[in-house]
Order: sequence, then structure tokens, then C-alpha cells
Amino acid sequence: MIASAFAGSGEAQVIDPPDDAPSNVSLYLQPGNQVGLQWTNTVFLAETEIGFRADNTGTLEPTSVITKVAYGVTGYSTGEDATTGDVCTWWVRHRKGGVSSAWVKAALGSLSCGVEI
Repeated sequence: MIASAFAGSGEAQVIDPPDDAPSNVSLYLQPGNQVGLQWTNTVFLAETEIGFRADNTGTLEPTSVITKVAYGVTGYSTGEDATTGDVCTWWVRHRKGGVSSAWVKAALGSLSCGVEI
């Protein structure tokens, strides 16, 4: 846990960091050959950060966050065309109280990496 002081109150606020990363992270095909990303939230009231890294090996984690979605959201339309480019390098993680969980790489689900659908 992380403790921080309320501004001017002298009281400590306890913040539970996200111990768990999102689970069941996968990619799927949306109408129009768009790549969709979905996951299961595992940390109460944590936002989810989404990252991308152009890496054909799929082993390098993102160096920045593309977007954040609020707690309760469990999917994101990447805007990427599944018939072009490398679709298997999307990652998600939870963030709460200024602390992030580990990145989780999306499983391919119904998509094939680098192969036209």
C-alpha cells in the first residue's frame, strides 16, 4: 500500500496499488477488418492503460501509453486495419493511485499476426 497525505489535513490516505494486471487480454476482428482489444478488469476502480509497440517478436513492452480508459471499460477499438501491418503487439495494464501493474500482451484471439485475414 502507498500512503499519501491529504493537502493540509495531516491525515494519511491509503491507496491500494494494482497488484494484478488485466486478465484474458485478447484481440478480435471487428466489422470492417478493424482490430479490437478486450480484457477482464481485475482491480477495483483502476483505469486501464493501452500501449502498442511495433515489434515483430512480440517481446518488447511499450515505452509509452497510447490511451487510457476508465474503470469498467473492457474493450477498445484500435483503429488498426487487420489486413495490414503487425496486429499482435497490443498491451494493457491497470493503473491506480499513480502505480501501474505489469503490462500484459494481448493474445491473438481470432487474428493472425502479420497474415491477411
